[in-house]
Amino acid sequence: MVLIKILIGGCASVVLILTAVAWSLYRKRHIFEFAKNFNSFKFYPILGNYLQLRHTDLYNMMRKAYNELRLPCNLWLGHTYNLVTDDADTIKVILNHPDSLDKASVYCLVKMLFEDCLLVQNEIIVGKNYNLQTETSNKLLEEMDVIQKYMGDNFTIGSSFGYIFQLKEFVANGWSVILLLNKIKSFLSNMVDFRETELKKCPVIDSKLSFLDAMLTHSDLFLPSVTCKELNIFVLAATDTTGTALTFTFTLLGMYPEIQEKVYEEVITEIGRNTPIETDHLPKLKFTERVLLESMRILPPVPVVGRYITKDIKVGDKIFPKGANVFIYVLALHHNSKYWPNPEKFDPDRFLPDEIANRSPYCYIPFSGGPRNCIGKTYAMMSMKVAVANVIRNFKISSKYKSIDEMEMTSFITMRTKHDIDCHFSPRT
Repeated sequence: MVLIKILIGGCASVVLILTAVAWSLYRKRHIFEFAKNFNSFKFYPILGNYLQLRHTDLYNMMRKAYNELRLPCNLWLGHTYNLVTDDADTIKVILNHPDSLDKASVYCLVKMLFEDCLLVQNEIIVGKNYNLQTETSNKLLEEMDVIQKYMGDNFTIGSSFGYIFQLKEFVANGWSVILLLNKIKSFLSNMVDFRETELKKCPVIDSKLSFLDAMLTHSDLFLPSVTCKELNIFVLAATDTTGTALTFTFTLLGMYPEIQEKVYEEVITEIGRNTPIETDHLPKLKFTERVLLESMRILPPVPVVGRYITKDIKVGDKIFPKGANVFIYVLALHHNSKYWPNPEKFDPDRFLPDEIANRSPYCYIPFSGGPRNCIGKTYAMMSMKVAVANVIRNFKISSKYKSIDEMEMTSFITMRTKHDIDCHFSPRT
């Protein structure tokens, strides 16, 4: 009798699951019709493309799609549809259209770990110099690396079956990641409390407040929990993306000593060997800026940007359906020979004014584009110029790499090498 009840219960569960799957597929029939226009891996009703993409992080999933399907193409993460593109005209529409400003469904992985914040919100809500060289802060950055690796390693299952990923304590290393997240949140919460105490003792009277000071000063608009969430993602975004861009820039300068020497000559000519770098110096570093821009073309810190379509959108001669996601493959866009002659060549002069004028602004988007682009891009460029100038006038850089193909990459949010990068600094005499 018990066995019969178990069998009946099991059959009922199977029927319920199959009904749910059938209903989900039926509701997406307009998306399936749209997807017929593009190449795709074999689709399985429950798994989507999971069998072809399992054990891949975001970087390698996109490379696999690019190499085997060519772009544009379809990717099904479970029942979540994603169109992958590197077409500048399509990208221009998607990044600017009011019905495609929401972040793609894949950002649910970020929400699960970091909760709602400026990076993942669909409706944007609107100092102190902390030393990031301390042992505590270095440990913080290491812990963030571990979390990104965890998210990357679990990317395919997390994107395809988000309900499983939410049970992150049951995913490999899940408990360790939860402990690291709690440590990071505690560190940032203490930072907020410390700064809040300082502001009460000595209020800042300045029209140009730091982001944290502005939120604390307007505490009637921002709950303490909101402030901590925003600081959490800003620390991640500011340290990780800028650090990644600088790492790749220094490595490329080590690979191309003649370009490195031109940067050195410009810095010495415009600033000097020992002169403290001021804001007024930065606009003079024109070649240095072109080097940074070209570095982010060759190796964009964020290789993929995703958007979710909330209403049908006309793009060219096609209607992109509501409920679809669009993956903008920034790495492929930046290496598309349609926009970049000899795209593998490291050539800072691509960013001379005349060259820029002849290209669509949407074939180069290291900071994304449209109304939801990176709000810190100006500061990022300034800080990277300062870093490059300070390093280059004190050190010579070398690398054994002959090609970027020698670097084995991975990514979840930002792109990085799977191994220690070969980049060496020798003091200038």
